[in-house]
Amino acid sequence: MLGRLVRTHEVDVDGHRLIVPPGVLDPVLFRSGAWFARRVAARVRPGERLLDLGTGSGVVSVLARAAGAVPVAVDIDPRACRAATDNGVPDVRQGDLYEPVRGERFDHVCMNPPYWRGPSVPLPFVRAMLGGRDLEIVRRFLSGALEALSENGRAWMVLSDNARRANEIAASAGWTVVEEERVFGERFTLWSNP
Repeated sequence: MLGRLVRTHEVDVDGHRLIVPPGVLDPVLFRSGAWFARRVAARVRPGERLLDLGTGSGVVSVLARAAGAVPVAVDIDPRACRAATDNGVPDVRQGDLYEPVRGERFDHVCMNPPYWRGPSVPLPFVRAMLGGRDLEIVRRFLSGALEALSENGRAWMVLSDNARRANEIAASAGWTVVEEERVFGERFTLWSNP
């Protein structure tokens, strides 16, 4: 397992080979990535625009594109942006959450946010897991989603039952659980906007 964290390697998600460099979360090893990508891809229609925030390897964009969506992937980490580009995502932008797409509207806005509490640190791998002392990244995603959505658009977020506080924040923002599943002892929840 350690080798997969410190070396560039490939993973397969539903027939799509993805390159995962060091510092970028592996969507198979960290199961929420592949689980979330499948759920989002099942909900898009051909031609719909999708904003994939915190894209990492680009797994959500890759599967959504295969389903006919037109993804725009955003990540703050240049390594993740390169990985998403290498994995075939045609529109990848580097920046902080909604900043690179300010003023644009999307049919779907989605994020697999860093949902564990902890200080933001400059190490990309850790930054991809820790969402701030009071989960500021989750809060910023939730508060900005409606502004980025087109009329009748939907926002999607995955959380784990290991992230109790993040789930409380989503519920208090009026988001609802639309699907959940236990995967190897961890329960993933798919949240959607009010």
